[in-house]
This record gives sequence, structure tokens and C-alpha cells, in this order.
Amino acid sequence: MNNTASPPHLLEKLSKKGLNRLLNCRELPCCLHLFTDYDGTLAPFKADPSQSYPLPGAGGLLLELNALPNIVVTLITGREPEDVRKFLASKEIPVAGLHGLIYLASGSDNREFLGKNDLSLPTEVKGRIRQIAEEYYGVSLENKGGMLALHWTPESRFSPDGAREELEEMLLEAGWEVLQGRQVLEVRPAGWHKGKAVDYLRSRLAASNSGQEMTAAQAEIPAIYLGDDTTDEDVFQSFTRPGFTVYIKNEDELETAADYYLKDPLEVRKFLEQLLQEVQKK
Repeated sequence: MNNTASPPHLLEKLSKKGLNRLLNCRELPCCLHLFTDYDGTLAPFKADPSQSYPLPGAGGLLLELNALPNIVVTLITGREPEDVRKFLASKEIPVAGLHGLIYLASGSDNREFLGKNDLSLPTEVKGRIRQIAEEYYGVSLENKGGMLALHWTPESRFSPDGAREELEEMLLEAGWEVLQGRQVLEVRPAGWHKGKAVDYLRSRLAASNSGQEMTAAQAEIPAIYLGDDTTDEDVFQSFTRPGFTVYIKNEDELETAADYYLKDPLEVRKFLEQLLQEVQKK
């Protein structure tokens, strides 16, 4: 984990050091776990989630990487996992949706709960969130199968700070929390986040390779994580080596706990291309 607010640019570091040195290994390992967020990472950020299409070629690169015997690709997203699969038009890439709460394995439609399996948001909170969406121009409501999120456009006069404080008061003892991200305010079950999902999936992959339980820190399987938003900082702060994390800057000020940064989804696609070329050399 990077402890500074201004990490180095990943593509510049790759050109100077190469992937193996960034992963802290002499040779590309027998297995690499690649985690990536969706919105703002594989797809240019949109205030309207229904318009957030993946950058041309990005989905194909992930499929090519995931098809290799030494690469495991997993999408970690705040969306429902089925929603992301529709955008990618493929079931082959595993998806951990709702911030890692619900997991769909490669080729499977069966939901596996990695965290809390009760997504019953209190009725009064549901009503208030819907009311907020109706009160403000430029604010839309997204239903995430029990979880709700408010999205707003830059033109909206919506005040997320005030709404967040109100919802936090309503959810004080309900086992839910309010999270503010890139033009989104949502409620999610407390005590689970993307960082815990990544730790769990890394540990599970290590156990499947070794036949015994071990932590991610004990497993010598490098991982890479790509993400752009507040929810991804949970991963950046809890991530254990070997491997590294990457913050996708987009238009924001660069303050992050990630090891490196990329400017936007275009640079993410370029990195995926370089990663694929590097792996295919082996």
C-alpha cells in the first residue's frame, strides 16, 4: 500500500522497471489475480449508470486475459453482478457485485453471498430515498436488489452532505451505512466492503492452489487491483503484497492510498494490452 497522497504513474514505472519488478517477482508467477472495478475504470464515468458502456476493446482484453491458464480476472463493482455482465456481454469473467457482497463465478448464474445475505433495507429509509430522488432535478434512483443509490448530475442542486447526514441518523442502529462516491450516494450493509471481498477471494484462490487454508499475505500469488472511487480506497488500504494497486484518476484531484495511478479508462486499456503482451511472452 502506498502511504503518500501522490503515487507514481503506472505506465511510466512499467516502461522503466517492467511488470515483474513491480510485482516483486523474478518471473511471471504461475498465477496472477487481476481485480478491476467497472465504472470509471473499464468504462468512462457517467452520471447515468445505464449509459456507462465499456471502452471499446476493454471487455475483449479481459476475456483474453481470463482465458489464459496463469491469469484469474475478477470484476469488483458497486453494481449488481448481472448488470455488469450485460454490459460486457459475457458470463466468463467472475463478478463480485454490490461492493463484493454477491459473487458470480465464471459461467455461473448462481449467486454466492460473500458477506451479509440480508439486503432488507428499512422501509422508512427506502421511502425517504425515493422522496429525495423526486424532490431534486437531476437526481435519479438506482435499485440494486434491495440496496438503493442516488445519482446526480453536475447541474443538479442536490446537496449530498445534508442527505447523507439525514440517512445516517435514520440508519444509526439498523446495520447499514451510507457511502458517498463519485456523484453517487448509496446505502449498503455495514461491515463489508471491497477490501474484504478482495482479501477473501485472494485467500480462496491460494487455498484452491495449495489445498490448505492460508491468508492472502501468506499466499505467494501476486494480485493487481484497478479502481477509481471511494469504495476502492477500502482495497487500497487493506491490500497485502505481492502485487500492487492502481487508482484511476479521471478528473479528480489525486489523493489516494494506491501504489500507482492511471489517468483514465483509456490508460487502463493500454495497461491491459501491455499486460496481455507480457503474459503471452511466457
